[in-house]
Amino acid sequence: EESLCSGMLSVDALTEKSKRLPEINDLIDEKTMRWLELSEIIDGNN
Repeated sequence: EESLCSGMLSVDALTEKSKRLPEINDLIDEKTMRWLELSEIIDGNN
């Protein structure tokens, strides 16, 4: 996000990073949900 807002990227680099950011956010969301699921399983076993 920092580099997207810096104003220092070329148009191509900005476009590439703009496309990649939602993909990364989706991956983070998926992993966060999995972490929560596993935490619930562990908490349920204790």
